[in-house]
Amino acid sequence: DRVIKRYSDFDIAAGVSAVDKEGNDITRYIKISGNVDGDTCGDYPVTYTVSVPDAEDEGDENGQNDDENSEGDEEQTSVTVHFVVKDDESPVLDIHQVVDSIGVDDIASGKKLLDRLRQNVDAYDDGEQMPDDSILVDYSEVFDTVLGTRRVKYRAKDIDGNYSDIVVLSVTVDLEVPTLKLKNELQREISKEKALDDDYLLSLVEADDNSGEVELKLSRPLICVEGEPYKVMYYAKDAVGNVTTLNVTFQLK
Repeated sequence: DRVIKRYSDFDIAAGVSAVDKEGNDITRYIKISGNVDGDTCGDYPVTYTVSVPDAEDEGDENGQNDDENSEGDEEQTSVTVHFVVKDDESPVLDIHQVVDSIGVDDIASGKKLLDRLRQNVDAYDDGEQMPDDSILVDYSEVFDTVLGTRRVKYRAKDIDGNYSDIVVLSVTVDLEVPTLKLKNELQREISKEKALDDDYLLSLVEADDNSGEVELKLSRPLICVEGEPYKVMYYAKDAVGNVTTLNVTFQLK
């Protein structure tokens, strides 16, 4: 077997020669069957076959072969060599952290969390960019707490089994959604004029979060009819992106 470094330049015909029983060079009769992809690790069999016609059938003085007489008069020898393309170089991670916090929506699915944590994370093997699935992410610590700082570990693995160094980043984990409620649960009646005043409607609720930062918004009908239910939806969003909603039905007076 012949081991070749991945991405290296090589020639499967280089250094191959043949001689007959008398020591004559018959390299020109060698035929090569097989191919090697130097960019892809693997085992590639290549067969070298040498077929030497009898001297009297090698051709006339004009260099022309007599196919009828030469058929069946060849001595053939073949050998198969396995070219093993290997990669002994460890891959390298290139990380530009853009994800520094994890919220409830991020852990909705393992794939969603993994895709988010792989943002701006690349791996290279001998200068060639590797696919995303070659980047291994250990985010098990994220689930150890609902609020706090946890580590995320990155490592790359190439197709030849070589690993990169482990890179550890810290992320803020906040799996607590904001609280949102009416300041006065008994206040369910409002005037038609107040129903179209967003600032007034927002003043009727209170929102709180462990981060101390809450963005409060609402969604309401554009028109109101006295005597009919008036439905308002409130949204509270914290610094990490966790969202709480509250639906309130008011009576107009």
